[in-house]
Amino acid sequence: MHLLESLATSCGLKINKPFIYDKYYPLNFDKYIFLETNDPKNPASNYDYWQEVVDGLLPILNEKNIKILQFCDENDLKLTNCYTIINKSRAQKSFLIKNSLLYIGSNIFSIQVASYFNKKIIGLYSNFYSSQYYPYWSDKKDIEIIEVFETKKPSFINNEAPKAVNNLKPDKITNLIFNKLDINSNSLY
Repeated sequence: MHLLESLATSCGLKINKPFIYDKYYPLNFDKYIFLETNDPKNPASNYDYWQEVVDGLLPILNEKNIKILQFCDENDLKLTNCYTIINKSRAQKSFLIKNSLLYIGSNIFSIQVASYFNKKIIGLYSNFYSSQYYPYWSDKKDIEIIEVFETKKPSFINNEAPKAVNNLKPDKITNLIFNKLDINSNSLY
């Protein structure tokens, strides 16, 4: 059961679509994908091979004039060839997600924001079931859920070692991104 449904049931409330406040954030480009590389509340979901994904995307996204916007904290690894946004408010983050072509990441809050704005989503779920936190307001065609623990149960541990999410191959994520953006491409891998 989705966490939202569980809360609504226990409180005796109906689920309505929320209002999400967003605040303008200036960018010098219009077309971009929103890549969230860190979830500070759930380190087990932080994928260590984002640079390889970016390197695989870059030649084709450059042809299409699509930028990669990396959202992270100041202490996180900054990816090369990305426009990096550090420590902005949730309202600014919501604005950036709302205006993106696609959201990629594992942050549960951000996935729900992207779902609210009907964005295409690639969500990585590594240490818990996606059924608990899937993008609630999205159409099924707009989301791609990657559960890393395909053959066994998730650990439910926030500081998992080794991290199951790192079992994902960068080319799988790269190809999913191209598919969600409707870009016909042969992966560089």
